[in-house]
Amino acid sequence: MPLYPLKDLNQSLDSAPFTEPYRRRGSVAKIEKRRPSQCQNNGHISFAEILSHFQNQEACRMQKILSEQDAKKGNAKILGIFSQYPKLPRVLETEKDILLLMAETRYDRTEPIHLLILQSIHSKVLGGPVRCPALGEHWTDLGFNHKDPSVDLNSAKILGAVCLLFFVTHHQSLAESVYRLSTKTQGSFPFALVGMNFTRMLIRLVRKESLNRHFIRQKQLISVMMDLYCAIWHKFAQIWQKTEIDLLDLSTVTTTLEHDIMVKPIALLSQFHRAQKKEVMRTSNPEESSESAIVRSFKRTGLKLSASSSSLRSHKYFL
Repeated sequence: MPLYPLKDLNQSLDSAPFTEPYRRRGSVAKIEKRRPSQCQNNGHISFAEILSHFQNQEACRMQKILSEQDAKKGNAKILGIFSQYPKLPRVLETEKDILLLMAETRYDRTEPIHLLILQSIHSKVLGGPVRCPALGEHWTDLGFNHKDPSVDLNSAKILGAVCLLFFVTHHQSLAESVYRLSTKTQGSFPFALVGMNFTRMLIRLVRKESLNRHFIRQKQLISVMMDLYCAIWHKFAQIWQKTEIDLLDLSTVTTTLEHDIMVKPIALLSQFHRAQKKEVMRTSNPEESSESAIVRSFKRTGLKLSASSSSLRSHKYFL
């Protein structure tokens, strides 16, 4: 089965600046297939290029991995017809397959695109050139435990790095605040490793299928999950800042967050969107009206959203 083209999703997640929590719809250009060495944006790889890579270049591998999973599950598919959650349409099922492919793909530093994902994260968070060495102490500065980040990426696979790149790219201000929080003398925590734990929560939530109705209503899956990942970071930062806790309390905090994301993920998203909307209003040009252009665009997009839409044209959702 050919993969559904995700160019609309790719464009919406990459084109807007990180300060714009609500993207607008518009004409979308076809994603150019490029080697990592040809990536723009000062050498950083984009989220669109990552999705394009897994969509087009690893489709066969994805089918093999998923078929092996199905074989292990035995009669899980048959039992699935009795699930309390609705089945995803083909478009969203394809997005789910791509997400799970990344969740099953081990990080390989000899694979150029894998290394470039980590290098882009390092450059965006710590500054400096993109082409940092594949091994070294500089990875511990980012919050990994080892000089070889592949050891710490075993739990969340390449998806852990992809989610972290999305966070530091599209919510740069929040990511910078969280990273500064992680390096405080008192109350420090391993930035990258905590992000890997959040990715594992997302994987469990997708496989649980409890958000299927929400995915269907919003006509998207990957962008919902990426926003949910950022919402977890936002909630984590709130807890870590307001409570006098340290690394010894990290397990308790992550357990609390995992409960929230498994039981009430939509509430977590709503809280995050409200905070982002307030931030946009606060930082908007004072010469403009109290309602920023971004928020007005968001409302216009919401009114135009049609249930008959056959493609992923809208990439923020309305709760």
